[in-house]
Amino acid sequence: MELALQQAIDVHPVITFDVYDTLVCRVIYKDRDLWQLVDREYQKRNHAKPIGFYKKRETADHKARKTYPYREVTLDEIYEVFADLYGQELADACKALEIELEINLTFPNDEVIEAYQYALKQNKKVYIISDMYLTDTIIGQVLEHNKITGYDKLFVSCIYRKTKHEGGALFSAVLEEIRAEAKNVLHIGNDAKADIQQSKAVGLDAYLIKPPSRKSYVNESKAKSDLDYSLLYGFIKKHNSPQTPDSLAYRLGFDVFGPIVKGFMEWIKAHKDNYNLDAILFLARDGYVLQEISDQEGEFTSFYSYLSRRSVVIPMIQYRQSLEDILRLYKSWQSNIKLNTLFNRLGIPYDAEVVRSVGLSESSTFTRDELPQDERIQALYSQVRAKVYYNSQEQGQLLSDYLKQYKDYGRIGIVDLGAGTIVSALQQYSTIKNYNIDWIPLYLQNSLEPTDSYINVSQNYELQTALRLGYMFLEVFFTAPHGTTLGYEYNEKCEAVPLLEDYEYSSIPEEYKNRLAELHQGAMDFYQSYPLDMMQYGSIDADLVMTNFIQFVLHPDDEDVAYWGPYPVYIDSFEPMVKNKSLAAYLSNPKQLVTDFKDSIWPAGFLHALGNSNLLLGILNHSNQLRLFFKDKLKKG
Repeated sequence: MELALQQAIDVHPVITFDVYDTLVCRVIYKDRDLWQLVDREYQKRNHAKPIGFYKKRETADHKARKTYPYREVTLDEIYEVFADLYGQELADACKALEIELEINLTFPNDEVIEAYQYALKQNKKVYIISDMYLTDTIIGQVLEHNKITGYDKLFVSCIYRKTKHEGGALFSAVLEEIRAEAKNVLHIGNDAKADIQQSKAVGLDAYLIKPPSRKSYVNESKAKSDLDYSLLYGFIKKHNSPQTPDSLAYRLGFDVFGPIVKGFMEWIKAHKDNYNLDAILFLARDGYVLQEISDQEGEFTSFYSYLSRRSVVIPMIQYRQSLEDILRLYKSWQSNIKLNTLFNRLGIPYDAEVVRSVGLSESSTFTRDELPQDERIQALYSQVRAKVYYNSQEQGQLLSDYLKQYKDYGRIGIVDLGAGTIVSALQQYSTIKNYNIDWIPLYLQNSLEPTDSYINVSQNYELQTALRLGYMFLEVFFTAPHGTTLGYEYNEKCEAVPLLEDYEYSSIPEEYKNRLAELHQGAMDFYQSYPLDMMQYGSIDADLVMTNFIQFVLHPDDEDVAYWGPYPVYIDSFEPMVKNKSLAAYLSNPKQLVTDFKDSIWPAGFLHALGNSNLLLGILNHSNQLRLFFKDKLKKG
């Protein structure tokens, strides 16, 4: 709470609050989007065609205000006119839906609620005043829905037939009824005229509640045309909690990754029921935030499972004959593969002596196709093969013992970002070992398995482009503050437990560790505070929840690039998200520009940094979408 607001409350014995956009906010872009939702809910529940409710409701409202002699009409009076125009049955159904949505599409404005609770604790007389066509009964239900209780009385313009807006008449009526002197009353509201100017006109003191002025990663043009996105946009723009960090990392977590996590978790729950899954495994480290949420909700059996690509593939090596067969176990590879990566994927420590003995060095790099064809790599493999197979057998036994904890669950969903290596290896290993477990993939995004993926990018060229230019942000978000799983070892109780690599980010400056924590916290706060069941009134469609990701990736500004550009990301070594030379340097060496762009961790940030604008990024975005479109057209013939 602002100190000025606290001090104003302290010196007034009577405090009054406005309702909408003060104590509570609607979860929609524009207030009348609620009318569009009434139409959609009517269609959904009655299996009907569109009923043109928006126009009908607007007509009834306009006619009611002309029919009755007073300034403010009630919702009941509006629907009396609606019934005369369109029939009683439709009027009753739509009125019930409108009231339901008016109640459920609201959430508390935490910053003002803090002031409201403070006023109650200071034993102030607290009243609520609203200019509204909703009756005091309905607004009372809205307040109760948001756990706003303890006030002395609620005054509503449509009941008193007087408004705040016109000469402060409602304020005068309140003063007369509660028998208070105007100078002893502080009114708190968001409307500069109705709440501030008009309350002061009748002698009250007033405090203006301003909307949040922070940066938001949202797409306003989409909110105007997409009803489902209106529900996300309205909440993100209006949500205001005084306890949250004021940082770009937190905002990115709340605005961008919060909706993704919310939609993905709802999708996981639905698939658990549809596939009759007995348990869900959230893989370390990708599933760290998701498991935290699952633990808090307790809706289904889940595990944070220390199964990594390395820990499940290494045990499979013993069943493969050639180096090519081993390499095929991994679904994804970097474009330039260093030898320490090869050793890591074979499951053994890097051996500089062996590398030198075959005429290679630590800096040698290969493509995936070159590895099994290169005679030096084959010579290297021949020298380490025995060690590789021995380690594979040892880790195979340990993996078997680690998996015993899941033996009572026949069908297990595995939540994975999408490479597919872990799920595939587990399925193969279970077949070899005759385990009676069905491992069901639940991918965030896997282009090769779109039916098992939450995000299907096949027809969304803008999202495909955004993922190409900013995918690393998903990797950064879906990680955990601990090292990756190297394999397993036995503890003193002879139980197989995970052997973790040293946390690679432990040595980075604290400011970057804090950014990851705030990124996670923002997403979790969105998840916990978003007031709607997305599947009831809105949608968990992946194209919808990825909107803000697209907005951030394809439209970064100078502040974003300055903030995230230096952020260190570990691949084979630490590299900043954005590392580029000057535009002048690239003009003299265009090939270097292409190379640096391809090697960039955050390509969109790289392009923005070149000229401190999104001109190049915009050109690439649109040209790539056209390229993908025509590529699909050619495939379809």
